[in-house]
Parts: sequence; structure tokens; C-alpha cells
Amino acid sequence: MGLLDGVNRQEAVSDRIPMPVDIVADTAYVNSITGETVQLYYFSNALLTGGTSGSATYTEYVALTSTTKFELDINGKTYVVNPDFTGDVSMANVAASIQTAIRAVTSSTETCTWSTDHFIFTVVKDESGEGMGNSISVLRNTGSNTGVNLAGASWLDGLYGTGVVTPATLTTDAGQAAGTIVMFKLAYSGICDALGAMIGNESASSLAWTTGTVLPAKYIQHLPKWPIESSENKELVDIAYEVARSFTTNGEWGLDFRSGLGIGRKATTGTSDTAAYKIQTQTTGGGGSVTASQDIQSIKSVDLVADNAASPATDYPLPVGGQYNSTSPTYLDGDRSILQTNSSGALKVDATFDGELSIPPYTHSSARGDFTAAYTSNVTITITGADTLTNDQLVFIKLTDTAGTSSSVYVNGQDGVTMSTSANVITITGAGTPFTSGDTYDVGVNLQDKAYDADLDVNKNVVQNPEWARNTSPEAYTVFAPDDATYDEGAVISTAGYNYLNLAYSKSASDADDTNIKVIYLMTADSAVDFQETSISAPAGGVTTIDDNIYTRDKAALVEIVTFPTKGFPFMRIDMAKTADTGTDSTITTYVNKSYL
Repeated sequence: MGLLDGVNRQEAVSDRIPMPVDIVADTAYVNSITGETVQLYYFSNALLTGGTSGSATYTEYVALTSTTKFELDINGKTYVVNPDFTGDVSMANVAASIQTAIRAVTSSTETCTWSTDHFIFTVVKDESGEGMGNSISVLRNTGSNTGVNLAGASWLDGLYGTGVVTPATLTTDAGQAAGTIVMFKLAYSGICDALGAMIGNESASSLAWTTGTVLPAKYIQHLPKWPIESSENKELVDIAYEVARSFTTNGEWGLDFRSGLGIGRKATTGTSDTAAYKIQTQTTGGGGSVTASQDIQSIKSVDLVADNAASPATDYPLPVGGQYNSTSPTYLDGDRSILQTNSSGALKVDATFDGELSIPPYTHSSARGDFTAAYTSNVTITITGADTLTNDQLVFIKLTDTAGTSSSVYVNGQDGVTMSTSANVITITGAGTPFTSGDTYDVGVNLQDKAYDADLDVNKNVVQNPEWARNTSPEAYTVFAPDDATYDEGAVISTAGYNYLNLAYSKSASDADDTNIKVIYLMTADSAVDFQETSISAPAGGVTTIDDNIYTRDKAALVEIVTFPTKGFPFMRIDMAKTADTGTDSTITTYVNKSYL
């Protein structure tokens, strides 16, 4: 018979291939594992959490009575649910009515609950026979529904995109009932037979349980590989249920001896057991022990080269490491040292350098004459003639000795050096005591970029909003269709930096009603306070009346543009309404642009 004569024969042959052993014939590769606690895991019930946009008013559901339906899948089967909300007096009652309707079609005990502002649907997993399942779908509007879309955003809010499915989750066994499908994973893979000679199977296994009551050894079954390897089984629950369909008696279980994965149906409420088994591992290498000292003379047949000697044409340099010390070690002349790193593993270098150093960008310095820097103490420098500095503006300090023959540069935030400032006195830490009276100091900082032109002796100014750019391009605004005298609000418009808002509109005719327009001013984009534009009447008897300003346009079809002052407010909004609700509705298509004149 060939190797591929059937799936079961393929599994039997491949699982009996001996594990790799040391090529120099080590015999000490069988390892006995004892006292391993093996935890069992079960699958929680899948659930669907609805969105929060649906109605939270029970009377709206009561008004539906039993006129609407929705559809969902539970444990792989599709159900059409037709709840009756008659007599409900709370949202909890509404959820109970849905639950009753679901149970009526599934003949199971699913739950539906109301949680503050949304519904939660929980399945009851089916772990018996061929019909195993533990899944739920989002809600759908069934084609047979003639009422409102009960599954939609205005009601249960459980459609795709808002309903959230939480699949069955592997959960630590806390004493689940006998018959519950469970999984476990041994700490090691490659479980051997009793001799440790090769990979075991259900008929020849070294695995022994200490208690053996939750998954009795006598009930071990063949665990086929195809459910584990099948691309159709995307979740662990799919694999577990596919395997366990053949386990008809509580206590039956199977083990994949290659991976150490186990699946079974519990015989008791136990949550774990202690296992002992054999695996194959190499406990020594190379046919013998490795000596404490090895003389490495070459790498990949290339001789190592001494210091200050010619490098070979083909070379394999050793990786170089370092060591982190919170306190830098002190070395004597001629000592061998280890490369030092900071706490992040970056190579540390000395904070001072002779000569010029590549310095990070900066905008102002004492050497450029922007301010003066003077010695204060061996760790402080005083800055005069600059605005008050902050720590993050400090870039570097360069000192040159009195003779002018040597200089050192310290960069803020590099190589353990940090700088801080208080009242423009800069303190350096992490560099010892580097400052000496009489030395010259150049301090670099980052301030506002300068616009000074040395040739013209002026500061340059650039007009950022030239005349031609002071008008924005027209853009589509809100399409209004007011259907009564209540104002419909338009979108908020940012008007900062402009003094006029221009509104262009195309209005369809109404057979009876004119259109009112009012202008709203806002302090912020989401302001809760509307400031309506007003009009001021001519004085009468020494009294000037201020009234809310309303623009009224005729009921006829119109195409017009009107300009409103922004009054210096950063945000505006246009609202529209009918003067009265006696005729047909107009549709007003609007456009806006902003100008600074």
C-alpha cells in the first residue's frame, strides 16, 4: 500500500516517523515530563451588541405591535423573528418581547437584554450532535418585512457596520458542566509512545493523567488532522466543534500528538488535571559534552586576524556588543575595556570633543552677537540680553580655553548631558565641572527665526495674503428644504480673517410661502449659544429699537447673491424657514465664499 492510500493511513505513517536525533548518535534525548498541570478551556457564548443610535423609548416599540420583522443567523441557521411589543411598559419589556420571539423560532433559550442605550443578543451554544454551533450574525431586514426596518439604526441598530459580533471566546474552565466541549495544550509538542521511541497515537501513548476523571484515558479517540489544517476552520471554536462532533459520550477526547493540542467532552465538572508524558529532546550535543574553554581559530574556515594586520579578502567579523553601567567604570592605563552603552543600548561617547563638532540646528547664539554668555560657576553660564529662555530652547555650549588652543562642545540631550535654565542662568549636568573663569563661551539656542537682511539692514516682511488671494473660491453649502416655520440650520462656516460672507442661492418656487433667512454668529464651531444678527431702527422719541433681523424672500423662483458682514466673529451659520406653512415647499441650493475687502 502506498503512503497516500487514504487520509488516515497518511496520518498513521507520518506520526510514526521517529523524531530527529543527534547525528552523532546521542542516546540521551528522551525526556520524561511529570507533574504538569494541564488547564482546560471552554468556549463562552457568542453575542451581538447593538449600536447606540436606536430608539430608547418603549412607547415607540409598543406602537409597532407585531407589524415588523428582522432576520439573523444563530449557530449557523437563519431565523426570521417577529416580536410583539403589545403591552410593554419599559425597554426591559421590549427586550423580553424580542427574546420571546427569538426563542419561539429557535426552540432554545437565547437572551436579549437592554443595557442603558443598546440591545445585547446572546446565543446558547449547541454542543450536541451534528448541529453544533456557537455563533451569531448581525441583524438583517428580511425581504418579507412590510413594516419599519426593525434591524436598522432607528430601532435595534444591529445592522452590519454598527452591530458588533463577539465570537465564542476560549475561556478558563471554572467548573463547567459535564459534556462541555473543552480544549487544552500540553507544554511540549511531539508526545511519544510509552517507550519514547517515536510519536505516539491514541493506541500507543506515554500520556498519563494523575486523576483521569475529567478526560479518562480509556475514552481517548482518534483526533483527525484535517479539521486543524482546513482553511475553512478559521477559529479555534470551529476546529473544536468539528472534531467533537464524533464524540458522543461525555469523557471522550482526542490528542494531536505532534502539537500537544487536545479536544474533548468533559466527563465531570473538573477544570484541570496533572499530566506525565515523554518527549524527545537533545540533552547533550555533538556526541559528548562541550568543554568549558574553546580555542576559536577560524570562522567558516577563514582564520581570525590579529589586530593591525591585513584583512582577508573574505571575512566574517564577530558581532560586537557593549555593556550598560549606571555609573561609568574607571579604567587604569593599559586596561582592556568593554564598549559602554546608555540605558537604551546606544553607544556612549565622551561628551567633549577637541575642535569643531557638528552641532544641531540653532537660530541664535552669543557668538553671533544675539546676546552675551558669561561664566557664573563651574557648572553655570549666565545669559544677558535675551528673552527668558526655556529648557527645550537650549542647544549647545561651546567653551574655548583662555589660550584659545582648545575647545569643547556640549550638546543638550546627547551623551548624558542635559541643560536647564532658570532666570536665564543655564546649568549643565552630566559633564562634570567643565567651566572655568576666563574661558570664552558660545551658547546656541532656538528662538524665533530671524528675518534680518544684513545688506539692507532691515527685517524682511512678506505679504502672505496678497490682493488677488483675499477671496475664497465659491463652494457648495447646505441645500435647504424648509417645510414649516421652524428654522433649518445650515453648516457652520469658518470666517476668521475675513470681513464678508457671500451667500449665493437658487430657489425653487412655492405656491404660497415666502422664505425667511437669518444669520447666526458663533464664538466656536460647536458653540451652544447662537448670536442672531440684529437691525437698528431710526430713533423715535429718543429711543432706538434693536430687533432680530430676518431677511424675507418672495415665494417665486429666485437666483440671487447677498453679502453679510462677519462682524469679526470666527464662525457663522445661515438658517432658513418658511414664513408660514400654507403652501408647497421650496428647495434652496446654496453656495458661499468669503472675502476680505
